[in-house]
Amino acid sequence: MRDPGGTGFWHETYCRKGGWEAIYDDVAPPVGMMRFAPNVRARGPMFSARTRLDPTRPAPEAPVRESELT
Repeated sequence: MRDPGGTGFWHETYCRKGGWEAIYDDVAPPVGMMRFAPNVRARGPMFSARTRLDPTRPAPEAPVRESELT
């Protein structure tokens, strides 16, 4: 995804217990939740979806390290 070539990606997750998140990559105009919710970069403790959706659970080892993406 370092050079998406103009292709954008948008994904939303809704949880049965409540809560939701959306992930955007290379999406120019605000769409979906991006139109009304704050945008937070998925870095540090926000890097793991499990940690974002349930902060009480420890984050598992990621298949790709955050440092490899920059």
